[in-house]
Amino acid sequence: GGRKKSSTTEHLLTLMMYMKRLEKEQGGGICQFMDIKTCFDKMTLSDSLYECAQAGVVGKPLRTVKAITNNLTIKIQGDPNTSRCKELSNCLGQGTVYAPTGTGVTMASTLETNMAKKEAEKVFEDENFTLTPISGPICLAPLLVVDDMNKTCMKAEESSVMGTAITETLDELKMEAHPEKSGLLVFGRNRNKLKEEVLKTPTIIQGFEMGFKDTETYLGMQFSTLGSNDSIMKTLEARRLKCNIKAMELRRKLEDDRVQGIGWLATAITVFNAVIVSTLTYGCGAWVNMLKKHSEHIEQTQRQCLFTVLAISNRSNYRNILSTCKIMPALDVIKKMKICFVNQMIHMKKQGICYDTLTAEHNKGELKTLIDEVSE
Repeated sequence: GGRKKSSTTEHLLTLMMYMKRLEKEQGGGICQFMDIKTCFDKMTLSDSLYECAQAGVVGKPLRTVKAITNNLTIKIQGDPNTSRCKELSNCLGQGTVYAPTGTGVTMASTLETNMAKKEAEKVFEDENFTLTPISGPICLAPLLVVDDMNKTCMKAEESSVMGTAITETLDELKMEAHPEKSGLLVFGRNRNKLKEEVLKTPTIIQGFEMGFKDTETYLGMQFSTLGSNDSIMKTLEARRLKCNIKAMELRRKLEDDRVQGIGWLATAITVFNAVIVSTLTYGCGAWVNMLKKHSEHIEQTQRQCLFTVLAISNRSNYRNILSTCKIMPALDVIKKMKICFVNQMIHMKKQGICYDTLTAEHNKGELKTLIDEVSE
Protein backbone atom coordinates (compact mmCIF):
# COMPACT_ATOMS: atom_id res chain seq x y z
CA GLY A 1 0.00 0.00 0.00
CA GLY A 2 1.19 3.51 -0.77
CA ARG A 3 3.87 2.17 -3.11
CA LYS A 4 4.47 3.30 -6.68
CA LYS A 5 2.84 1.08 -9.32
CA SER A 6 0.83 -0.73 -6.65
CA SER A 7 -2.92 -0.56 -6.25
CA THR A 8 -5.75 -1.67 -4.00
CA THR A 9 -6.99 -3.88 -6.86
CA GLU A 10 -3.86 -6.02 -6.45
CA HIS A 11 -4.65 -6.60 -2.78
CA LEU A 12 -8.31 -7.34 -3.50
CA LEU A 13 -7.50 -9.77 -6.31
CA THR A 14 -4.91 -11.55 -4.16
CA LEU A 15 -7.40 -11.94 -1.32
CA MET A 16 -10.08 -13.23 -3.72
CA MET A 17 -7.67 -15.84 -5.05
CA TYR A 18 -6.77 -16.85 -1.49
CA MET A 19 -10.46 -17.37 -0.74
CA LYS A 20 -11.14 -19.35 -3.92
CA ARG A 21 -8.13 -21.59 -3.31
CA LEU A 22 -9.11 -22.35 0.31
CA GLU A 23 -12.73 -22.95 -0.72
CA LYS A 24 -11.48 -25.60 -3.13
CA GLU A 25 -8.79 -27.13 -0.89
CA GLN A 26 -10.52 -27.30 2.50
CA GLY A 27 -13.98 -25.77 2.14
CA GLY A 28 -13.09 -22.37 3.61
CA GLY A 29 -10.68 -20.45 5.77
CA ILE A 30 -10.17 -17.62 8.25
CA CYS A 31 -9.57 -14.01 7.23
CA GLN A 32 -8.14 -11.62 9.81
CA PHE A 33 -9.10 -7.99 9.27
CA MET A 34 -7.40 -5.38 11.44
CA ASP A 35 -7.50 -1.59 11.58
CA ILE A 36 -5.04 0.66 13.44
CA LYS A 37 -6.06 3.79 15.32
CA THR A 38 -4.49 7.12 14.19
CA CYS A 39 -1.83 5.22 12.26
CA PHE A 40 0.20 8.13 10.85
CA ASP A 41 0.22 10.07 14.10
CA LYS A 42 1.54 7.09 16.07
CA MET A 43 4.27 6.07 13.62
CA THR A 44 7.57 7.72 14.58
CA LEU A 45 9.74 9.26 11.88
CA SER A 46 12.89 7.74 13.35
CA ASP A 47 11.54 4.17 13.00
CA SER A 48 10.41 4.85 9.45
CA LEU A 49 13.73 6.38 8.38
CA TYR A 50 15.61 3.43 9.89
CA GLU A 51 13.57 0.97 7.81
CA CYS A 52 14.13 3.05 4.68
CA ALA A 53 17.87 3.04 5.34
CA GLN A 54 17.77 -0.74 5.77
CA ALA A 55 15.98 -0.96 2.41
CA GLY A 56 18.80 0.99 0.72
CA VAL A 57 17.51 4.58 0.79
CA VAL A 58 20.53 6.48 2.14
CA GLY A 59 22.37 9.78 1.77
CA LYS A 60 20.71 12.85 0.30
CA PRO A 61 17.33 11.20 -0.52
CA LEU A 62 16.95 10.09 3.10
CA ARG A 63 17.99 13.51 4.44
CA THR A 64 15.49 15.17 2.11
CA VAL A 65 12.65 12.99 3.40
CA LYS A 66 13.59 13.87 6.97
CA ALA A 67 13.85 17.60 6.22
CA ILE A 68 10.42 17.70 4.55
CA THR A 69 8.60 15.49 7.07
CA ASN A 70 10.11 16.48 10.44
CA ASN A 71 8.91 19.54 12.36
CA LEU A 72 5.94 19.87 10.02
CA THR A 73 3.54 22.74 10.74
CA ILE A 74 -0.14 21.90 10.19
CA LYS A 75 -3.36 23.92 10.19
CA ILE A 76 -7.04 23.02 10.08
CA GLN A 77 -8.63 23.91 6.76
CA GLY A 78 -11.46 26.39 7.23
CA ASP A 79 -10.38 27.34 10.76
CA PRO A 80 -11.57 30.94 11.44
CA ASN A 81 -8.49 31.43 13.62
CA THR A 82 -5.88 31.50 10.85
CA SER A 83 -3.01 31.94 13.28
CA ARG A 84 -3.71 28.65 15.06
CA CYS A 85 -1.24 25.93 14.08
CA LYS A 86 0.62 22.91 15.47
CA GLU A 87 4.16 21.72 14.89
CA LEU A 88 4.69 17.95 14.63
CA SER A 89 8.01 16.37 15.49
CA ASN A 90 9.24 12.80 15.02
CA CYS A 91 6.01 11.60 13.42
CA LEU A 92 4.78 11.14 9.87
CA GLY A 93 1.72 13.34 10.32
CA GLN A 94 -1.48 13.42 8.30
CA GLY A 95 -1.43 14.31 4.62
CA THR A 96 2.30 14.13 3.89
CA VAL A 97 3.38 12.37 0.69
CA TYR A 98 5.84 10.16 2.55
CA ALA A 99 3.39 9.02 5.25
CA PRO A 100 1.72 6.08 3.41
CA THR A 101 5.00 4.72 2.05
CA GLY A 102 6.90 5.14 5.31
CA THR A 103 4.12 3.54 7.33
CA GLY A 104 3.72 0.61 4.94
CA VAL A 105 7.44 -0.18 4.80
CA THR A 106 7.87 0.01 8.58
CA MET A 107 4.76 -2.05 9.35
CA ALA A 108 5.68 -4.76 6.84
CA SER A 109 9.28 -5.04 8.00
CA THR A 110 8.44 -5.17 11.72
CA LEU A 111 5.62 -7.68 11.20
CA GLU A 112 7.84 -9.92 9.09
CA THR A 113 10.46 -10.00 11.86
CA ASN A 114 7.91 -10.85 14.57
CA MET A 115 6.26 -13.50 12.39
CA ALA A 116 9.62 -15.21 11.90
CA LYS A 117 10.28 -15.11 15.65
CA LYS A 118 6.90 -16.60 16.58
CA GLU A 119 7.19 -19.21 13.87
CA ALA A 120 10.61 -20.28 15.19
CA GLU A 121 9.17 -20.66 18.71
CA LYS A 122 6.24 -22.75 17.47
CA VAL A 123 8.41 -25.05 15.33
CA PHE A 124 9.78 -26.66 18.52
CA GLU A 125 6.26 -28.01 19.19
CA ASP A 126 5.25 -28.67 15.57
CA GLU A 127 8.00 -28.89 12.97
CA ASN A 128 5.49 -28.37 10.13
CA PHE A 129 4.02 -25.15 11.53
CA THR A 130 4.29 -21.96 9.46
CA LEU A 131 2.59 -18.57 9.37
CA THR A 132 2.85 -18.45 5.57
CA PRO A 133 1.39 -21.83 4.59
CA ILE A 134 1.20 -23.15 1.04
CA SER A 135 -2.27 -23.92 -0.29
CA GLY A 136 -2.13 -25.49 -3.72
CA PRO A 137 0.36 -23.42 -5.74
CA ILE A 138 0.12 -20.20 -3.67
CA CYS A 139 1.60 -18.89 -0.43
CA LEU A 140 -0.85 -17.24 2.01
CA ALA A 141 1.11 -14.09 2.89
CA PRO A 142 -0.22 -11.11 4.91
CA LEU A 143 -1.55 -8.10 2.98
CA LEU A 144 -0.90 -4.61 4.35
CA VAL A 145 -2.27 -1.32 3.01
CA VAL A 146 -1.01 1.40 5.36
CA ASP A 147 -3.33 1.08 8.40
CA ASP A 148 -5.41 -1.87 7.11
CA MET A 149 -4.13 -5.42 7.39
CA ASN A 150 -5.43 -8.78 6.22
CA LYS A 151 -4.09 -12.25 6.89
CA THR A 152 -5.75 -15.33 5.46
CA CYS A 153 -5.24 -18.41 7.64
CA MET A 154 -5.92 -22.09 7.06
CA LYS A 155 -6.33 -23.08 10.73
CA ALA A 156 -7.38 -21.54 14.04
CA GLU A 157 -3.94 -22.21 15.56
CA GLU A 158 -2.28 -20.23 12.77
CA SER A 159 -4.68 -17.34 13.37
CA SER A 160 -3.95 -17.39 17.10
CA VAL A 161 -0.15 -17.29 16.69
CA MET A 162 -0.54 -14.58 14.04
CA GLY A 163 -2.48 -12.55 16.59
CA THR A 164 0.49 -12.72 18.96
CA ALA A 165 2.87 -11.58 16.20
CA ILE A 166 0.57 -8.65 15.35
CA THR A 167 0.35 -7.69 19.03
CA GLU A 168 4.13 -7.58 19.39
CA THR A 169 4.40 -5.53 16.19
CA LEU A 170 1.88 -2.94 17.36
CA ASP A 171 3.42 -2.73 20.82
CA GLU A 172 6.88 -2.28 19.36
CA LEU A 173 5.67 0.57 17.13
CA LYS A 174 3.57 2.04 19.98
CA MET A 175 0.37 1.60 17.99
CA GLU A 176 -3.11 0.47 18.97
CA ALA A 177 -5.55 -1.80 17.11
CA HIS A 178 -9.18 -0.77 16.73
CA PRO A 179 -11.28 -3.44 18.54
CA GLU A 180 -14.55 -2.54 16.80
CA LYS A 181 -13.10 -2.48 13.29
CA SER A 182 -11.00 -5.63 13.72
CA GLY A 183 -12.40 -9.14 13.47
CA LEU A 184 -12.37 -12.59 11.88
CA LEU A 185 -14.28 -13.51 8.74
CA VAL A 186 -14.70 -17.29 8.70
CA PHE A 187 -15.86 -18.20 5.18
CA GLY A 188 -16.75 -21.23 3.09
CA ARG A 189 -18.99 -24.28 3.43
CA ASN A 190 -17.02 -25.56 6.45
CA ARG A 191 -17.19 -22.23 8.31
CA ASN A 192 -19.12 -23.66 11.27
CA LYS A 193 -16.40 -26.25 11.92
CA LEU A 194 -13.71 -23.57 11.64
CA LYS A 195 -15.61 -21.31 14.06
CA GLU A 196 -15.65 -24.11 16.65
CA GLU A 197 -11.88 -24.42 16.32
CA VAL A 198 -11.45 -20.65 16.70
CA LEU A 199 -13.53 -20.66 19.90
CA LYS A 200 -11.21 -23.30 21.33
CA THR A 201 -8.09 -21.42 20.18
CA PRO A 202 -9.10 -17.72 20.10
CA THR A 203 -7.18 -14.97 18.33
CA ILE A 204 -6.19 -12.24 20.81
CA ILE A 205 -4.68 -8.90 19.81
CA GLN A 206 -3.53 -6.43 22.48
CA GLY A 207 -5.77 -7.99 25.10
CA PHE A 208 -9.05 -8.20 23.15
CA GLU A 209 -10.42 -11.30 21.51
CA MET A 210 -11.22 -10.92 17.83
CA GLY A 211 -14.88 -11.69 17.20
CA PHE A 212 -16.66 -13.08 14.16
CA LYS A 213 -17.99 -10.97 11.29
CA ASP A 214 -20.57 -11.87 8.66
CA THR A 215 -19.34 -9.21 6.25
CA GLU A 216 -16.33 -6.91 6.20
CA THR A 217 -15.48 -3.91 4.04
CA TYR A 218 -11.84 -4.03 2.96
CA LEU A 219 -10.46 -1.42 0.55
CA GLY A 220 -13.94 -0.62 -0.73
CA MET A 221 -15.02 -4.22 -1.34
CA GLN A 222 -17.45 -6.27 0.73
CA PHE A 223 -16.24 -9.71 1.81
CA SER A 224 -18.83 -12.25 2.90
CA THR A 225 -18.75 -15.29 5.14
CA LEU A 226 -20.55 -17.19 2.35
CA GLY A 227 -17.47 -17.03 0.14
CA SER A 228 -15.96 -15.30 -2.88
CA ASN A 229 -19.02 -15.27 -5.16
CA ASP A 230 -21.25 -13.81 -2.47
CA SER A 231 -18.55 -11.23 -1.74
CA ILE A 232 -18.89 -9.91 -5.29
CA MET A 233 -22.68 -9.78 -4.92
CA LYS A 234 -22.49 -7.95 -1.60
CA THR A 235 -20.09 -5.45 -3.16
CA LEU A 236 -22.42 -4.82 -6.10
CA GLU A 237 -25.37 -4.27 -3.78
CA ALA A 238 -23.41 -1.69 -1.80
CA ARG A 239 -22.26 0.00 -5.02
CA ARG A 240 -25.85 0.21 -6.29
CA LEU A 241 -26.86 2.22 -3.24
CA LYS A 242 -23.89 4.58 -3.61
CA CYS A 243 -24.47 5.04 -7.33
CA ASN A 244 -28.17 5.79 -6.89
CA ILE A 245 -27.40 8.46 -4.30
CA LYS A 246 -24.76 10.06 -6.54
CA ALA A 247 -27.13 9.90 -9.54
CA MET A 248 -29.80 11.85 -7.65
CA GLU A 249 -27.23 14.41 -6.49
CA LEU A 250 -25.99 14.82 -10.06
CA ARG A 251 -29.54 15.27 -11.31
CA ARG A 252 -30.12 18.13 -8.84
CA LYS A 253 -26.86 19.84 -9.80
CA LEU A 254 -27.74 19.67 -13.50
CA GLU A 255 -30.78 21.83 -12.81
CA ASP A 256 -28.50 24.77 -11.93
CA ASP A 257 -28.75 27.66 -14.40
CA ARG A 258 -24.97 27.83 -14.75
CA VAL A 259 -24.94 24.34 -16.28
CA GLN A 260 -27.32 25.40 -19.04
CA GLY A 261 -24.73 27.82 -20.38
CA ILE A 262 -22.08 25.15 -21.02
CA GLY A 263 -24.37 22.39 -22.25
CA TRP A 264 -26.62 20.28 -20.07
CA LEU A 265 -26.26 16.95 -21.88
CA ALA A 266 -22.49 17.21 -22.36
CA THR A 267 -22.06 17.94 -18.65
CA ALA A 268 -24.35 15.05 -17.68
CA ILE A 269 -22.43 12.54 -19.81
CA THR A 270 -19.01 13.73 -18.64
CA VAL A 271 -19.87 13.69 -14.94
CA PHE A 272 -21.77 10.39 -15.28
CA ASN A 273 -18.66 8.68 -16.67
CA ALA A 274 -16.38 10.33 -14.11
CA VAL A 275 -18.51 9.70 -11.01
CA ILE A 276 -21.15 6.99 -11.50
CA VAL A 277 -19.20 4.60 -13.73
CA SER A 278 -16.00 4.92 -11.70
CA THR A 279 -17.90 4.29 -8.44
CA LEU A 280 -19.62 1.23 -9.89
CA THR A 281 -16.48 -0.35 -11.36
CA TYR A 282 -13.90 0.52 -8.66
CA GLY A 283 -11.70 -2.51 -7.97
CA CYS A 284 -13.47 -4.59 -10.64
CA GLY A 285 -10.17 -6.28 -11.49
CA ALA A 286 -10.73 -8.45 -8.42
CA TRP A 287 -14.14 -9.72 -9.59
CA VAL A 288 -12.87 -13.02 -10.91
CA ASN A 289 -15.19 -15.52 -12.61
CA MET A 290 -18.33 -13.39 -12.38
CA LEU A 291 -21.68 -15.19 -12.64
CA LYS A 292 -24.64 -14.20 -14.81
CA LYS A 293 -26.43 -12.64 -11.81
CA HIS A 294 -23.41 -10.39 -11.19
CA SER A 295 -23.34 -9.19 -14.80
CA GLU A 296 -27.07 -8.45 -14.84
CA HIS A 297 -26.86 -6.60 -11.52
CA ILE A 298 -24.06 -4.33 -12.77
CA GLU A 299 -25.82 -3.41 -16.02
CA GLN A 300 -29.12 -2.81 -14.22
CA THR A 301 -27.41 -0.43 -11.81
CA GLN A 302 -25.87 1.63 -14.61
CA ARG A 303 -29.18 1.62 -16.52
CA GLN A 304 -31.16 2.92 -13.55
CA CYS A 305 -28.58 5.60 -12.72
CA LEU A 306 -28.46 6.79 -16.34
CA PHE A 307 -32.23 7.09 -16.53
CA THR A 308 -32.24 9.00 -13.23
CA VAL A 309 -29.61 11.49 -14.40
CA LEU A 310 -31.28 12.08 -17.77
CA ALA A 311 -34.78 12.09 -16.19
CA ILE A 312 -36.22 9.78 -18.83
CA SER A 313 -38.69 6.90 -18.68
CA ASN A 314 -37.60 3.42 -17.63
CA ARG A 315 -39.28 2.16 -20.79
CA SER A 316 -36.66 3.86 -22.95
CA ASN A 317 -34.33 1.63 -24.96
CA TYR A 318 -31.17 1.33 -22.86
CA ARG A 319 -28.87 0.36 -25.75
CA ASN A 320 -30.08 3.27 -27.89
CA ILE A 321 -29.46 5.71 -25.02
CA LEU A 322 -25.92 4.38 -24.58
CA SER A 323 -25.25 4.74 -28.30
CA THR A 324 -26.65 8.28 -28.43
CA CYS A 325 -24.70 9.43 -25.37
CA LYS A 326 -21.57 7.49 -26.41
CA ILE A 327 -21.39 5.71 -23.05
CA MET A 328 -19.92 2.21 -22.86
CA PRO A 329 -21.97 -0.61 -21.28
CA ALA A 330 -20.78 -1.30 -17.76
CA LEU A 331 -19.66 -4.83 -18.62
CA ASP A 332 -17.52 -3.54 -21.49
CA VAL A 333 -15.90 -1.02 -19.13
CA ILE A 334 -15.09 -3.85 -16.70
CA LYS A 335 -13.63 -6.01 -19.47
CA LYS A 336 -11.45 -3.11 -20.60
CA MET A 337 -10.23 -2.42 -17.05
CA LYS A 338 -9.43 -6.09 -16.49
CA ILE A 339 -7.41 -6.23 -19.72
CA CYS A 340 -5.46 -3.09 -18.76
CA PHE A 341 -4.84 -4.43 -15.25
CA VAL A 342 -3.52 -7.79 -16.46
CA ASN A 343 -1.38 -6.11 -19.12
CA GLN A 344 0.20 -3.80 -16.54
CA MET A 345 0.71 -6.64 -14.05
CA ILE A 346 2.04 -9.36 -16.37
CA HIS A 347 3.98 -7.38 -18.97
CA MET A 348 5.14 -4.28 -17.06
CA LYS A 349 5.33 -4.80 -13.29
CA LYS A 350 6.25 -8.51 -13.25
CA GLN A 351 6.67 -8.66 -9.46
CA GLY A 352 4.82 -8.57 -6.15
CA ILE A 353 2.49 -10.86 -4.18
CA CYS A 354 -0.37 -10.40 -6.65
CA TYR A 355 1.84 -11.26 -9.64
CA ASP A 356 3.22 -14.38 -7.95
CA THR A 357 -0.24 -15.55 -6.86
CA LEU A 358 -1.88 -14.82 -10.21
CA THR A 359 0.76 -16.55 -12.32
CA ALA A 360 0.99 -19.55 -9.95
CA GLU A 361 -2.76 -20.18 -10.11
CA HIS A 362 -2.79 -19.70 -13.89
CA ASN A 363 0.06 -22.16 -14.39
CA LYS A 364 -1.62 -24.69 -12.09
CA GLY A 365 -4.78 -24.53 -14.21
CA GLU A 366 -7.23 -25.74 -11.55
CA LEU A 367 -9.04 -22.44 -10.97
CA LYS A 368 -10.12 -19.87 -13.53
CA THR A 369 -8.01 -16.75 -13.10
CA LEU A 370 -8.12 -13.19 -14.41
CA ILE A 371 -5.53 -14.17 -17.04
CA ASP A 372 -7.90 -16.85 -18.35
CA GLU A 373 -10.78 -14.34 -18.50
CA VAL A 374 -8.72 -11.81 -20.44
CA SER A 375 -7.43 -14.50 -22.82
CA GLU A 376 -11.00 -15.43 -23.72
